[in-house]
Amino acid sequence: MKKARGARLLFSTAFVVLILDVLSKSVVRSLLPTGDSMSVVPFLSITHVQNVGIAFGLLQFNIMRWLLVAIALAVVVAIAWSCKHHKLKEHFLAWGLIMGGALGNVIDRIMLGTVTDFIDFHFWPAFNVADSALTIGVIILVWHAWKKE
Repeated sequence: MKKARGARLLFSTAFVVLILDVLSKSVVRSLLPTGDSMSVVPFLSITHVQNVGIAFGLLQFNIMRWLLVAIALAVVVAIAWSCKHHKLKEHFLAWGLIMGGALGNVIDRIMLGTVTDFIDFHFWPAFNVADSALTIGVIILVWHAWKKE
């Protein structure tokens, strides 16, 4: 029963992240032309950026598009397979965040060729909901691995 709840948590988390990511990017693309910015508070803007690289604007090489799609899809398949075959025993929330984030950016890469970023703190490259979910998921996993040591 616990594993079924874990699987539900993983897949529902991935679904919520994916929906939030797709909707937020769609709103940004429809309201702001690429490169335009809208201030929210002094340290935060919504800035429409199209990113061909990975999270936070790293590795800005368009040639990497399909490699990044393949890697993200491999991660998603590995997580789903591990969950289905009961290899994942814990941290379902973290794995769901990673899966949802990976899928959100994969959809952009396949459909648009780039990833829409928009959360802009001015001191850090713009990012999106998917990047946030991926980062939080990885931090949770690293934290738990570190606590085990």
